[in-house]
Amino acid sequence: MKVAIYTESADDHATRACARHNALMFVAINRALWLVLGTVLLVVPAFGLALIGGVVGGIILGAVTLANAVALAATGATGDEVLAR
Repeated sequence: MKVAIYTESADDHATRACARHNALMFVAINRALWLVLGTVLLVVPAFGLALIGGVVGGIILGAVTLANAVALAATGATGDEVLAR
């Protein structure tokens, strides 16, 4: 019975090691990019919604404050009378 012994040359070994390294780096970079993209897709809309909510809330608060000021002015009350309420 003959047994074939395969010996790998240094060039073959380096080629396979380089290919394996390139594949691992591709996977690592791909995962890192997806992690960054996922973070951006989660964080940016959250900040956008917070900004929109702050603006809308500010507009509503300003409108209510203005309506209260107009209502108080319509009664002809002075500042002291308003504070006394």
